Amino acid sequence: MSGDELRLDGWAVPSGLEALHELCEQGREAWPAVSAEAFMVMETAVIEIAGNVVEHGRPVGHVRWTF
Repeated sequence: MSGDELRLDGWAVPSGLEALHELCEQGREAWPAVSAEAFMVMETAVIEIAGNVVEHGRPVGHVRWTF
């Protein structure tokens, strides 16, 4: 992480979703001026996308992601 950036690199696997939730929580803490509702909407969208990558990415367990 540098400056105003939070980043997560890793494999698109189920345990990566937990790390992604943690990254979103770090974002809430880093930018308290952003409304809780805005973060909730963003997190929901990101987790939905990530979940689809985990479920449908091929070959399974060999897809890398960066958020």
